[in-house]
Amino acid sequence: IFLQNVFQIIAERILIYENDYPFSNSDSQMLTLKSDLNTNNKLYLSLLICSKLNIFNEFRADLTTDFEIISSSVLKQFLPTKSKVKDFGKNTEYEGNAIQKIKQLAEDLDLTIDDYELSQVGERNNQERGLDIIGCLPFNDKCGNKIILLCQCACGKQYESKQHDTRRFENYLKFYKTKPQHTMFIPYSLINVRAKKFYHSDYIEKDYLIFERKRILEYHEGQTFENLESYKIVNKCVEYYNSWV
Repeated sequence: IFLQNVFQIIAERILIYENDYPFSNSDSQMLTLKSDLNTNNKLYLSLLICSKLNIFNEFRADLTTDFEIISSSVLKQFLPTKSKVKDFGKNTEYEGNAIQKIKQLAEDLDLTIDDYELSQVGERNNQERGLDIIGCLPFNDKCGNKIILLCQCACGKQYESKQHDTRRFENYLKFYKTKPQHTMFIPYSLINVRAKKFYHSDYIEKDYLIFERKRILEYHEGQTFENLESYKIVNKCVEYYNSWV
């Protein structure tokens, strides 16, 4: 039964990813890499590697940093052109400690701050407090009622434990008349074609928008990935594979 499920999932992925799928199982015995990998094939492999950080721990810093860059690029493609997308994690333009960064973010989003809640953040805390990317769909009327996406990028196997991270920003910032859309970017492939839902759906909390492997590939455009270290890592892995086949 286990092997039947594995081959069924492989068949589903060939169907859903089409040309973006980097593997072939033409002989129905094993998966092999395609000989002519395109950029999306390599991005798929990069996302696969990001989901296995325990194996590629030596490259963890490059992979996680690049995953945020890719996710930010994907969010820009997904949202309307007049939207504002800001990096708040490892690639942020905001400076100072966590409190100063949050104040700068509030000014950019034209939101007010809950001074007491923000005062609870330690002055020595320089981290992003679990928020990696912000997407905002503003109106020309400057009213604070607008759509805001608070995004977390999570590689590795513990992504479900990070789903509370962006929620603390509902304490720091005062969102006017509508709650922010909590969003998570993960490198896993979760689309269940048959059920039209996610695999491991019980890991995902309600009120979350998920960008998983298929959705990331669907909205990735341009040369962002080709300029990253993770692209070089994939190429090295492909070279190593080809040396053994």
